[in-house]
Amino acid sequence: MEQGNLWWEKARKSVHGNRAGPYHFKSWTLVSADSKQILFAFGTIYMALFSNLILATREMLML
Repeated sequence: MEQGNLWWEKARKSVHGNRAGPYHFKSWTLVSADSKQILFAFGTIYMALFSNLILATREMLML
């Protein structure tokens, strides 16, 4: 996780330069962290539903 944050900081510095102050960087990281959590939650739900669908289909095919 730390390596990812360092990578984001490097990427932000290469894009924005040092114009963006620490407050902007803080809010930007908060937003990106929230969106990452939301994406992770949706991905987890999707994978759970998908795996259940596969298991149900296999059971139906075996019967």
